[in-house]
Amino acid sequence: MRYLWLLVLFCSILIAAPPKVVVFDYGGVVARVNRKPVIEFLSESLGKSYRKVKKDFAREKLYHAFNEPTSYWEKYANHSLPQSWFDSLKVYKKAMIREVPEMRDVILEIKMQGIQVALLSNTTKYRAHFIESMGGYDLFDPILLSCYLGVSKPNPKIYRRLLQSLLWDAKDTVFIDNKKENVEASRKFGIDGIHFESVEKLKNDLRKREINF
Repeated sequence: MRYLWLLVLFCSILIAAPPKVVVFDYGGVVARVNRKPVIEFLSESLGKSYRKVKKDFAREKLYHAFNEPTSYWEKYANHSLPQSWFDSLKVYKKAMIREVPEMRDVILEIKMQGIQVALLSNTTKYRAHFIESMGGYDLFDPILLSCYLGVSKPNPKIYRRLLQSLLWDAKDTVFIDNKKENVEASRKFGIDGIHFESVEKLKNDLRKREINF
């Protein structure tokens, strides 16, 4: 009888054990990328219409432009630009990435409990380079990005690649995404998926998985 009780206790501990790894989506969960302020700055400071600037720097073009030298921007402006303009551009560039309030604290708390924190994000190469240059990926290991994997969520192949990159099984893995279809796709592989709606709800969901805050 004593051994049976110990077996039940041991099994309950296993069931209540926290996950070994928590995998985050980036955009919409960890941070949001807002291009509008920098487009407005370029429009107002260079005397060009908002629509034209938005079109000229659509999609990848804006991230690519950030890597260009001074001469590129002066050619686009059709005149020389003072250093103060480039200083302002740096400020607007940095402000494009807005962390979701309290999310950094959540991630750091998870790491402090000895749980691995990884990233699985759909993105493009220029955007990924921009976010990386701003330190947006610093808290995660490994960092799995669709632009380098050649496949995007919710394609099943990306979840196979995720599990291959981790040291843990699917049952030990929690995946957090703000898109339901991505969460549902992860669950088909036995991954514990959480649909992100707010930081407070996420903390409650993680508490249910024995992660304390």
